[in-house]
Amino acid sequence: MKAVLLSIRPEWCSRIFSGCKTVEIRKTRPVSLKEPFKCYIYCTKGTKFFCWKAVDHLYFDDRSHKLFDRRVDGMVVGEFICDDIRRIGPEYCAVKEDIESAIAGSCLTVPQVKDYAGWKSGMSYADLKDLYGWHISDLKIYDNPRELRPFTGLLNTRFGVRPVEAQRPPQSWCYVQEMEVADGKA
Repeated sequence: MKAVLLSIRPEWCSRIFSGCKTVEIRKTRPVSLKEPFKCYIYCTKGTKFFCWKAVDHLYFDDRSHKLFDRRVDGMVVGEFICDDIRRIGPEYCAVKEDIESAIAGSCLTVPQVKDYAGWKSGMSYADLKDLYGWHISDLKIYDNPRELRPFTGLLNTRFGVRPVEAQRPPQSWCYVQEMEVADGKA
């Protein structure tokens, strides 16, 4: 079964795991998946590595019962079910309350959304591209972050879908095969 692997920066992972961020804004959406579908969260590497203490979720080494002291950015740290994707078109910008309602739960300001979308004043309406708000539900934080290598990407070919080894994280998101994870453990 198909799923999605999303690359998300550490600061946004932290907000998702704290429950503040319930909508992920993206420029595209899956066209060959219907909601609901599973999304894996790949925490991108950053200058500030992901700190689980910030979200009240501490990783323990099962053998020594001590806190992990390793970096977990650059790993798959959790998953959620995307149960709804809302189109956010430039027409929402006509009324401030409409755009605020459309992006509620994203932890973004209206100027940040406009900048991300490339919506500049003076542009023709035909040149303004849609955004999509992916709703986050049934969030699971993994007890043990997972390496990227076990994930199998899916490549569309003219003969159908072909599995490929995940060599690097996606720029934004990519299709992967859904994996079974018992109790969120790797």
